[in-house]
Amino acid sequence: MNSALLYRLTACWLGLGVLTCANVAADSTFVARVVKMTPTLVYLDVGVESGIAVGDRFLIGRKESAGNPFAKLAQVQVLRSFEKFLIAEIESDSLGRPIKLLDVAIRLAEWDTVHQKPTLLIALDEDLALEDSAATSNTDHRPNLSKLKRFGWTLLGGYQHQKGGDIRPKLRRAEATADAVGARVFELRISWRIQQPMHMIIAYQAAAVQLEDEVFGMIRSQHRSVHCAVQYFIGAYTATRPYVSIGLGVHDLSFRGPLVTVDKSRRLGSDLAVGLEHLFGSGWKILGETSYQGVRRGNDPATSSNYRLTIGIGYGASI
Repeated sequence: MNSALLYRLTACWLGLGVLTCANVAADSTFVARVVKMTPTLVYLDVGVESGIAVGDRFLIGRKESAGNPFAKLAQVQVLRSFEKFLIAEIESDSLGRPIKLLDVAIRLAEWDTVHQKPTLLIALDEDLALEDSAATSNTDHRPNLSKLKRFGWTLLGGYQHQKGGDIRPKLRRAEATADAVGARVFELRISWRIQQPMHMIIAYQAAAVQLEDEVFGMIRSQHRSVHCAVQYFIGAYTATRPYVSIGLGVHDLSFRGPLVTVDKSRRLGSDLAVGLEHLFGSGWKILGETSYQGVRRGNDPATSSNYRLTIGIGYGASI
């Protein structure tokens, strides 16, 4: 009799232990909530003390029907972490479904290993869910709009030191070489965020200077270029980030005046730049950059090779 009772007590104790371990396994799943959204980012209600690192990936989910209690919505990657919240980017391979306030985020590595989804933790109050739905009804989270938000623009201006932009010595003596000249430069840049931290850039640049000569009058030296480059941001995703870029472009150099006209010269050149970008506001950025453009000279009387120092303001692509 005592042996049978002891056996039953032991079995009961073991059963309770297994059940407790199962509950702990379910409850120990790391769960965060979405507290803010943009077309490309989500804000989660956990901070640096949670142990989450930049680069960690999460799946965003929501409780739906009984047959599908926890549906996947999107995959995100952590970009920045703060004391009380973190920012994650909606990756290009997201599942394309709309994200709402209080949706749940679970580590990608834990999604398939959890046998019992934390339905108690993801249960939403119906009234609050309706209120959140109304509050976010005007926000469009479609994948196409998310991709458009990866575009950005930047306007830059500054100084260009052109190694051979002054043709006046060449006009007097054929064996002479063109002198260096300084000019104001303007640039319009369109960028596309491939992924953090790499961007693709297409830029149009123009620089011009008036050269006064006693014999040939006022000569306008103009340099224009279009180039495509890859921009790479260095270090962690923070508000202020250094970057480098390298690319190729086509350069056009011309000289025009009342007594002289030098035909346009189109040459292939390379572009190397380093800069510093600072994010502020909601998607705005300011940046400073220095660059060198090396251009093939060939038989041209002058060269388009130059050094540049520019500052600018832009919007988008980096967020």
